[in-house]
Amino acid sequence: MNRKILLFLPILFTSIFAKEFSVASYNVENFFDLKHDKTEYKEYIPNSKSNWNETTFNTKLNNILRVINDMDKDIVALQEIESQEAFSYLVKNLKKYKYHTFKKYDSSSIGLSLLSIYEIKKVELLHVKHSKVNRPILKVTIVVDNQELIIYNNHWPSKRNNENQRVLYAQALENDIKKLNSEDDYIILGDLNSNYNELETFKYSKFNNTYGITGVNHILKTSINEEFIKKSEILNSSENSHYNLWLDLNYHDRFSYKYKNEKETPDNIIVPKAMFDNEKINYVNNSFNVFKTEYLIKNGKINRWQISNAKHKNSGFSDHLPIYASFSTSKNIEPIKQ
Repeated sequence: MNRKILLFLPILFTSIFAKEFSVASYNVENFFDLKHDKTEYKEYIPNSKSNWNETTFNTKLNNILRVINDMDKDIVALQEIESQEAFSYLVKNLKKYKYHTFKKYDSSSIGLSLLSIYEIKKVELLHVKHSKVNRPILKVTIVVDNQELIIYNNHWPSKRNNENQRVLYAQALENDIKKLNSEDDYIILGDLNSNYNELETFKYSKFNNTYGITGVNHILKTSINEEFIKKSEILNSSENSHYNLWLDLNYHDRFSYKYKNEKETPDNIIVPKAMFDNEKINYVNNSFNVFKTEYLIKNGKINRWQISNAKHKNSGFSDHLPIYASFSTSKNIEPIKQ
């Protein structure tokens, strides 16, 4: 065989067998089981006075399954599922996902879970000290094409809480990330209850008790000196800086939630500089998007789950839209530009 052909073969095989895979995050909004554990939200206590029963449970279940099946992503992080039992109904009907995990505190109303077609190697919980919200951060290590990928699945305190509560979650992430090697690949995702541009939108909020310091922008370093980290500059940025994938979309397309008809981005996918170093796992440029098929949006409004609304009882999906992005074990041929 010609020597030049032999030299070319490793490159060819790397290209053929490299994997491109997709990762999604979805807050399913209040998927509870039919047991009374005394931690439920009041409208999800199954009894004759509530509308939470086998019929409404099955509607909610089937609607979540429809979204996950239609998205057809390889790894799906979920928020707002009550229990292992509720999660098991999803797993039973989603045969594609051979690997899965669910975690929550016993005293919490809702937990965090993850579905994956790839092997889950390790599951850990990051405990957030002094938080008023009783939820951990779910840390899952997955093996894709012999490469390890860490997923941090989050559900931070809502905007009913001051910003210092979300800062606690960002600091818990920051402390764990500092233990990683600089070349380790990881993804921060989930419902952070923080806009990608929180430093702008939260500055004058009544919940700003941190002198303008935000968890998503300042602690996770998606911005430096009030400027967002750019893809084209991230490799030269400071240690532990991150890129928020919302910046890949046009400004008017940036929303996964609406509050008083205002577009917001509480759901985020955030990646480190290691996702741009052309080693191991890399972000597929401009692959980030919002899953907003027509049944998830009606008349310009998100078709949220309705359990007790007089006009639309037992219908809808979630108050959040799913978000997703693609990653690959192959190298980027073209240099990434912002």
